[in-house]
Amino acid sequence: MKIVADLHCHSAYRNYQKYVVNYDDGFKPNEHIWNILESNPKHIKKGNRAMQYSQADLKKCVDGGVKFVFAAIMPFEPGFLPDSFVLKKNGEVVSGNNFLNEVKKLLIKILNKVERNFDEDQTDNKARVESFSAADINMELLKMVTKLDEERIVKIKSNDFDNWQEFERELEFYENKSGVTELDADGLTQRRYFILSNQSSPQTKNINEIELTNIPENETYVVLTVEGSQLLSMKNPNMSLMASERIEKINQLKTLSKPVFFITFAHHFANKLCSHAQSLPQLKFRFFGNSFEIESNDQSQDMNKLDDEPTRGINDRGIETILELLNLEIVGEVIQKKVTPIGNRILIDLKHMSALARKNFYDLIEPFNIANTTEKIPFTASHIGYSGIRFLDEQIQNYELEESQRNDFRDSTTKLLKWNINFCDEDIFRICQSEGLIGINFDQRVLGEEFLVIEDFAFPDLFRNNETLFTNNLLRILIGLKNSAIDSSFFHFGRIDNPSNIWNVLCIGTDFDGFIDPIDKFSTALAFENFREAIKLKMIKGNSGFQDFGVDTTNIEQVLDKIFILNTFQFLTKHFNRNILT
Repeated sequence: MKIVADLHCHSAYRNYQKYVVNYDDGFKPNEHIWNILESNPKHIKKGNRAMQYSQADLKKCVDGGVKFVFAAIMPFEPGFLPDSFVLKKNGEVVSGNNFLNEVKKLLIKILNKVERNFDEDQTDNKARVESFSAADINMELLKMVTKLDEERIVKIKSNDFDNWQEFERELEFYENKSGVTELDADGLTQRRYFILSNQSSPQTKNINEIELTNIPENETYVVLTVEGSQLLSMKNPNMSLMASERIEKINQLKTLSKPVFFITFAHHFANKLCSHAQSLPQLKFRFFGNSFEIESNDQSQDMNKLDDEPTRGINDRGIETILELLNLEIVGEVIQKKVTPIGNRILIDLKHMSALARKNFYDLIEPFNIANTTEKIPFTASHIGYSGIRFLDEQIQNYELEESQRNDFRDSTTKLLKWNINFCDEDIFRICQSEGLIGINFDQRVLGEEFLVIEDFAFPDLFRNNETLFTNNLLRILIGLKNSAIDSSFFHFGRIDNPSNIWNVLCIGTDFDGFIDPIDKFSTALAFENFREAIKLKMIKGNSGFQDFGVDTTNIEQVLDKIFILNTFQFLTKHFNRNILT
């Protein structure tokens, strides 16, 4: 079996959310990362959004040949749990008593349809739902969409919710079984994982000890990352941290015994440090001849640009936080390495940052890279799609168009999603210059699949999409960089003399178990071998376009090795211990 590295996934997400409620309660003996919640095979078969099945739990990762799991610890964002929903029926907002009545009728139909589609226990939904208050309806919808228990939802929505404690508990969840050999139910199959650290122990491994050709078949390595810097800036959306508290949290994060390799600085909602890109589509469906739209997750605060500083994507607090994480400081007007740094360097992942925030980030850090060519800060984009747009300024200028067109803001020719959450040619150019890493996402919407209107909640038996979504993004990234390398409009960013170096930058970053709607045919980590073979056939096809970038039958395996494992492993080998202060 060919081996894989996944630059961004959430291997503990489903189990952790089920098992954690109160921070002071320890995990019970059966509440651990290997005790994986049962998956619904119909969801897996049809490649539906990962609500009722696991995509990248560690069993699937080990069995699917994933040898490096970049595990994103992700404090749950309360913005996913609104106090109310906005419902439109046939284009008109439904309100008052009509809202409650319509939602009840709709919820009964949804619950009945979902239970029939996925063989769930049949219940008397009509009698149950008709007794609901508006608050009951809201809770039922939240439970249905998130698959969280009511107790967990109440906790997340309360002022007791604490981003830092959420991080600590999920970290503990990973630590508890690290280095422990787990027997499968058959009593024979053994699996184990080790968290990557700067020194070896019974629970950890050092990257320098790992040889790709000698990794045990039943073993994988977990690289700790974080998604969402809100754990450094606020306890919860109602309670920000003071500057001294923020610096204290940063230093705590940098001095962990099991280091965090990078942090995805933005996520779906405001973090009081930078602006995030629009990431959530509008849910549209038709039921018995009526069209419905549901608006639930309000991303508007600090989306695309900062509300209180609309010309900026990163505020002063955000700049200070980024420099502290990178162990840099400003002396006069020059950014340089800290003379007395505290803890390990944590790299910045640019995914979810708005185009304006990314532009601010590049402009902040690139002068350091120009002055320190042998010690560049590599820019990371862990799980992206490609927008087909040339420049960040164009994406910024498109903000209003993007917001107004929402689901329809796609390129009709290339079929690419033009939202500014997807990266443009300027991003690719500047990441390549930094000798960074770009992970291509497996979410079909991010890759450009049309946002479908759900018809009567009928889930199709045939696959709607396949590996072409991935290879289309891959090919167009290559074309974009090739064109940028000879375009004088890019020369003020620097020069790329050898565009073929892009093959050293690309890798896999699935976002599995990040609540994504995956490429239908490849919905879990068990599908990597089939996925590799599928894109191989696409890439060596005579008119695929990859031949223009040197790909043919004699080197396709080496090219795929780079994308699936080598680029990520070499990046990790180069930067993991370099980030560590000894």
